[in-house]
Amino acid sequence: MSLCIATVPLPCVQCGEQTPLVSVALTGAGGRVHALAWNPMDPGSVAVALSPSSLTLLTLKENQVEAKAENVAARALGWSPKGKQLTVGLQDGSLKLFKPDLTAVRVIQRPPMDEAGAVLSITWFTNTEFFIGYKSSFEDGTHGR
Repeated sequence: MSLCIATVPLPCVQCGEQTPLVSVALTGAGGRVHALAWNPMDPGSVAVALSPSSLTLLTLKENQVEAKAENVAARALGWSPKGKQLTVGLQDGSLKLFKPDLTAVRVIQRPPMDEAGAVLSITWFTNTEFFIGYKSSFEDGTHGR
């Protein structure tokens, strides 16, 4: 699987074929992208959550790409407004916070609710407050575990 990054002019009324700025081979045969999030303060830094259990931070520098990976069951991603923290929502409903270089900072356990399953979305409101959306454990078959 590859991730291609290209610039597309807007409005794109009659866009022809776009040439990617960069194409990156992503690891994990048969995997899929669960989430992708650009760092709001560093346009050359993008986090990608891949199945089955990979978090990859891509740093784009000119026409080269540096990749750093962590083995976590990431399902959702969200950068803080200043781009100083990456929040990763996990399959088990917990959150893991990282610095921009993927140094782990903190783990927040899932809420004590039977119906909370995997994290689906993360939206930061301020530098200290964010909203977390959970998949229902009734839907994914993990209810009561």
